[in-house]
Amino acid sequence: MRNLVASLIENESVTTTAAKAKLAQGWVENLITKAKNAKTPSEISRAKVLVGADIYKQNETLPKIFDELVPRYGKRRGGYTRILKLEPRIGDNAPQNYKV
Repeated sequence: MRNLVASLIENESVTTTAAKAKLAQGWVENLITKAKNAKTPSEISRAKVLVGADIYKQNETLPKIFDELVPRYGKRRGGYTRILKLEPRIGDNAPQNYKV
């Protein structure tokens, strides 16, 4: 799940099953909220530690969260991601979702 969340942050979209999409949505919402609530430099450094503990590829994802996503969603109170339904996956017919 940590790798899926890191890929979602890095690429800003992933294609996955419905259950994984719902779980990843909660993680990403929580990470962006933690990063957004940090205001002072000491709070920002603490938030980087807390956010970095939950995801892989910290060198790529932490700058993306703090430099791009936090300013983009600064005034929004929640709902940073959405789940869009796609056609079922070929092979096992599992329902797929596109995560934005």
